[in-house]
Amino acid sequence: MFQLLAAALLAPVALAFATPSLAQSQSSSSPTGPATSATAVDVWVRAQQATPGTAQPANSNITGTSIAGSFQGNGSALFALNASQIASGTLGDARLSANVALLAATQTFTGLATFSVAPSFTAPGTPFTVSSTTKVSNLNADRLDGLDSSAFLQSIPNPLYVGDATPGGFAIGGESSASGGTGLYGGSTSSSYGIGASAVSNYGSGVLAISYGGPYPAVEANGNLNGNGVTAYGGLNGVEGHSSGIGYSGVSGFCTSSNGSGVRGEGFVGVEGYNFVDNGAGLYGYGGGTNGYGVLAVGRVYILGDLTVTGSKFGYVVDLVKNADLAALEPGDVVEIVGYEPALVGEIPVTLVRRATNERASAVLGPIDCAVALEPLPTPVSSNAQHGLGQAAGLPDLATARAPRRAGGSIAPGEYGNVVTLGAFRAIRVDSSYGAIRAGDLLVASSNPGYAMAAADPRIGTVIGKALSDWSGGLGEIPVMVSSR
Repeated sequence: MFQLLAAALLAPVALAFATPSLAQSQSSSSPTGPATSATAVDVWVRAQQATPGTAQPANSNITGTSIAGSFQGNGSALFALNASQIASGTLGDARLSANVALLAATQTFTGLATFSVAPSFTAPGTPFTVSSTTKVSNLNADRLDGLDSSAFLQSIPNPLYVGDATPGGFAIGGESSASGGTGLYGGSTSSSYGIGASAVSNYGSGVLAISYGGPYPAVEANGNLNGNGVTAYGGLNGVEGHSSGIGYSGVSGFCTSSNGSGVRGEGFVGVEGYNFVDNGAGLYGYGGGTNGYGVLAVGRVYILGDLTVTGSKFGYVVDLVKNADLAALEPGDVVEIVGYEPALVGEIPVTLVRRATNERASAVLGPIDCAVALEPLPTPVSSNAQHGLGQAAGLPDLATARAPRRAGGSIAPGEYGNVVTLGAFRAIRVDSSYGAIRAGDLLVASSNPGYAMAAADPRIGTVIGKALSDWSGGLGEIPVMVSSR
């Protein structure tokens, strides 16, 4: 066993020497006893040769510099060492603290890591993943280059709400520079009913579309074979169009089908047209080709104004009459004039009639068509202001105007009906007891109330029209060409 002969030995230390040796301090005192604290002393260590290389227990208190080739052994750990004085050497990873991050190993950071220099990830594959459910704060999405946005898009909440409070700004913008590209696209994959894009505005426009590309539309909609290109619902107008181009339309419709409609309207008033200038048209229709129709109407047509026809007209003409007789007037009855009433339709007076009872009566008017009912015109609420403009121009007010509706059947006493005054009509009541009737014969009133007869040389003003067929069977009906000549 080694025995250290020093006077100021305090801490235990293990020293091992391969061969007997002498450790000597830098001072040169005699090894005869302990040194005083004021002077440096020599320290003598005696080696025990019996067990060379084996650490021996001893105490040493050295205030100077200890020089040694190497320290070996597995004794108690050294403590109170100053790591800043360790100039070289390595330490195994297993000996490092858990708070020390290794550069070449997988790490788990349990504390906050702050990088004063931006990190760079050069390894292939995913650079990093975030498995925490806590929101990543202070992450600026503007710094994402967007080269691979699939993962970012999948993380967008559904539904997504985007807001903007900038005057004149927009919440979502889309832009495409490719030919045939789409700036903003929305689609629905629902198998029953879905909406590809929906826009709602409390005060402004739900959708605002602007096109700067020549003849291209600001809004283009394509429907499938069974769907509509555009369907619009509105508290005011379903569709409203404005155009500032000369010769162009606020709303224009085009259909490529052989029997489709360019513009179609359904409602209390299916299509309404209004003109703001003196020589314009409220409604304009153009029939293409030689067989097309400029206007095709199924039902009654009411014109509050003049009708000008530059071509032919087909069909008979009727006038409104009131039954002043004591009995009902039947279709085909020959009637004569007994007076008139003020106009109910426009400025046209109402003719009072009864069955013709005088032979060759000059007051004869024509055969009865049918009964009619006078009804108010369909006046759209949206046109109230337009009605005021029409009245200022001298036109009758639609709100008070009445239109005759064909009711059919006989005309009761005091009720209204139509009398045929011109054109080919289906039937007039005739009596051949005054003589057989041949096609082309002139017809006049007979003494049989409501019946006509043939006349060879009638007086002017007594002719009802010309027979269109032969008749010799007594009382009956034949078609007639109503004319006063």
